Amino acid sequence: MTIELSHVKAAAQGRWTEILTHLGIDVSHLKNRHGPCPGCGGRDRFRFDNLAGRGTWVCGGSGQEQAGDGFQLLEHVYGWSRAESFKAVAETLGLTDGTEPPPPRKAPAKPLDNGRQIRQAEAARLARTVINAAPLAEISHPYLITKQLPSQRDEQTPANPFPTLYQIPIKKLVELIGYHPKGRAGHLDGTILIAPVGDWDGITTLEMIDETGRKSILSGSKKAGCWWAAQAMPEAPTHLLIGEGIATVLSACEATGWPGVAALSCGNLKSVAQAMRQRYPETKIIILADLGNGQGKAEEAAKAIGGRLAVPDFGVDRSEAQTDFNDLAKDQGLEVIREQIKHAKKITTTRTTVWEKPGFEKVTNLDRVIDALAELKPIEYDPYRKPIAKQLDIRSSTLDTVVEDRRRELEEAQTGNDILAPLPEPWTDPVDGAALLDEIRAYYERYLVLPDHAAEALALWTLGTYVYDVFRIWPKLLVTSPEKRCGKSTLRETMEAMARQAMPTSNITPAALFRTIDLAKPTITIDEADTFLTDNDDLRGIINSGHARKGAFVIRCDGDDNQPKRFSTWAPMVIFMIKLPADTIVDRSIVIQLRRKLPGERVERLPQDLDERCLPIRRRCVRWAEDNEEKLKRAVPDMPQHGNDRALDNWLPLFAIAEAAGGEWTVKVRLAFNGLETLDEDDGIGPLILRDIRTVFTERRIERMFSRELVDALTEIEESPWAEWQRGKPLTQNSLARLLKPFGIRPHEIRIGPDHAKGYELDQFLDAFARYIDDRTETNGEKQESSPDHPFQTATS
Repeated sequence: MTIELSHVKAAAQGRWTEILTHLGIDVSHLKNRHGPCPGCGGRDRFRFDNLAGRGTWVCGGSGQEQAGDGFQLLEHVYGWSRAESFKAVAETLGLTDGTEPPPPRKAPAKPLDNGRQIRQAEAARLARTVINAAPLAEISHPYLITKQLPSQRDEQTPANPFPTLYQIPIKKLVELIGYHPKGRAGHLDGTILIAPVGDWDGITTLEMIDETGRKSILSGSKKAGCWWAAQAMPEAPTHLLIGEGIATVLSACEATGWPGVAALSCGNLKSVAQAMRQRYPETKIIILADLGNGQGKAEEAAKAIGGRLAVPDFGVDRSEAQTDFNDLAKDQGLEVIREQIKHAKKITTTRTTVWEKPGFEKVTNLDRVIDALAELKPIEYDPYRKPIAKQLDIRSSTLDTVVEDRRRELEEAQTGNDILAPLPEPWTDPVDGAALLDEIRAYYERYLVLPDHAAEALALWTLGTYVYDVFRIWPKLLVTSPEKRCGKSTLRETMEAMARQAMPTSNITPAALFRTIDLAKPTITIDEADTFLTDNDDLRGIINSGHARKGAFVIRCDGDDNQPKRFSTWAPMVIFMIKLPADTIVDRSIVIQLRRKLPGERVERLPQDLDERCLPIRRRCVRWAEDNEEKLKRAVPDMPQHGNDRALDNWLPLFAIAEAAGGEWTVKVRLAFNGLETLDEDDGIGPLILRDIRTVFTERRIERMFSRELVDALTEIEESPWAEWQRGKPLTQNSLARLLKPFGIRPHEIRIGPDHAKGYELDQFLDAFARYIDDRTETNGEKQESSPDHPFQTATS
C-alpha cells in the first residue's frame, strides 16, 4: 500500500535529531542555540529548536528569514523536493510499502489496556496533528491584543513573538480534531490560539483559546501534571516561573527575562512544580499566585518544593476583576511586576519534608543539603541538627559552622541581587550590531543636545558595558559641563536605561564604591561628582585603579579578624560633574563635554516609562554580547595614528566593538575619535610648552635663544597661557626653567654674536620633541610632517 505523508510525520515525531544525523547533517547543528547553518553557511543565524518534536528550525543567514519542519530542513540543506525528503525520511525510519508506521516515541511501560489510556493516546495524536498544521500565532491575534501581549510593541517586535503559541481557523481545527470545541461560555469561534501542553515525555493535549478568551482542551486528553512552556525548556535555568494561565506567565517572563511554564489550573500547580523541581533541583522556582481560590493552591505548591511565592499586589484601588500578574502588567507596567517577583516570599517546608524534597531522599549532593538548611530560620533549623548530623556522620557543632557560613554566603549573594535589576533574557534572534548601535545613538540624540560625534561614542560605550570584561582596559566615561543645566541628568537617565545593570550613585564613599563593585559588578554612574570628588584622594585612587583589568583591585583589612582582603574595582563607570576632575581621571576617560542648549534647539522630554521602552534594547545588547564575545577577545582593531598612547588604549575597545558590529560604524568610530580626542586636551602643560618652543625655533629658523628672548616669544603666542601664567602675570625665566626641568632641559651660558647670557640650544630639545610631541602638526586643517632633527627645515631646504 502507499505510505501516507501523515504516517511518516507521525513516525518522525520526536525522532528528528536521529533522522537528520542519519541523513548526514552533523549533530552540532541540531542544538537549540544559534550557530552556523548547514544549508546556506551563515555563521550564527541558524537555530534548530525542534518545537513539539517536529524538527522545526529557523535561519536568517540569507538575509531573509526561512523556517520550517524537519522535511523542509532537508530541502533547505540538500535542495531536495518534498517527495525526495519524504522518501528519505521514510526509508530512514524503515517505512516501505505495506508496512505500518512505527510509534513516534518509546512504547509506554504498560499496554494501553483501558479506555482512558486509549483516549489519551488519541488526544495526543490529534494534538500533534494540529501543531503540524498550525503556523505560529501572530501578534495581531485579538486575544493577545486584549491581554497586551507583548506589552512592548514597536517596529522591532517580531510578527510572531511567541515561539510556542500557534493559531488556526476554527473551521480547520474542527476538520482536524473531528468536533467543535466548547468552553464554559460556549463554542469557540474565530481564529483559535493553540498552546501545546505536555510533560517530559511529549505533547499530551492542547489549550485552545478563541478571540474572546473562551478556553477548551482536547476531549479525553491528559492534563494533570502537564504544562505549557513559554519557550524551549532550558537545560539548567537559574530561575523558573510557574503560573496558572498563559497570559500570566507571558507577562511575568517578559518582565523578568526568566523562563516560565503555565499549569493551566490552580489544582495542577503542585504537580507541575514537583515535576520542575525533580528536573531542576538547584533552580530558584517562583510560583505566581492568582488572587482568590488559586492563592492557597499556589502557596501549597511553593511549600511542596521549597520554592518562592509571588502574589500580585495591586494596592488599595484593586478591582475585583484584577486577579493575576497579567492584570497587574496592564494596570501598572512590567517594572512593578519585576520588583514584586524579585521580592517573592520564600516558603519554608515543614520539618518532615526537608528530606522529602526531590533530590534530597539520599545525601548525594551535600551542597544542596547545606543550602536547604541555611535557608531555614534558626528556630526551624534547630530540630534538624542532631538527626541530620548523625545521617551525615559529623558532629552537630561542625554542621552548625558549615550551615552558618553558607547562610552568610547566601545573604551576601542576596544583597548583590537586591541592589541590581536582573540581567534581561537575551533577544531570541541574532542581532545586527550596526542596527543596534544606530538605535542606541538615536535615543541619545532624541533627548540631548550633544557635541559632534558624541552620540556615536556614547552608543559604543553603552554597548561596551555588556562586553567590557573581555578587554584589557575599559575607559571611564567622563561627562562634564561648564555650568548647571547642560543635560547631565538627562544623559545619566538615558544611559541607565540602556547600559548593563546600571546603578546610580551620588556622594558615594570609597568603601561603598569598591564593595559595591566587588559584590555586584554593576555599571556605576556617579552623579554630581564635583561636590565630593575633588578633595577625596581615596575615592580618586579607587576610580583610577579600575582602568586596567589586571590591576583593578584594592586591598583592605576586613572582617572580625581584620585580615587583608582583595576587592575588585573592575566595572564600567560614568562620572557626571561640572568642570574637569584631576588629570589622572581625565587621562583614563573618554570625555563628553556638554553645553547648555540654545532656545531654538529642540529635543524630546524623557518619557516616564523610558526603562521599559529600552528593555528590548537591553535584551538585544545581551544577545549581541553573547554572540560576539569570542570575536572581541581576539580583536586587533585598526587604530588611527595619534600621539597619546593612553587615548589609543582608551578607544581600542570601542574600535573593536565598531568593527565587530560592522556597517558604517568602522567609519563612525574613527570620526568620533578624531572629534573628541585632541592632543591639546590630553597632553598637559609639559607637552604644550614643548610644542610652543618648537614653534618659536621653527618660525625664527634659529638654533639657539637667550632665556629672556624665548620667554618673550612664548608670551606673544595668543592661544597659549604664558602671557597670564601666574595670577595674571606673564611667564618668567625661572618659571620656564622649572617647567623644562622634568625633561632634563636646563639653561646654560650661550653666545649669540657678541652677546652671551643664559639660554637654550635647539639640540637640547630634540629628544623631548620626539618623545612628547606628535611629529604631525596641524596647519589650516592639513597635517604636515616636520623632521625631529631640523624642525624648521622644509622638504625642499
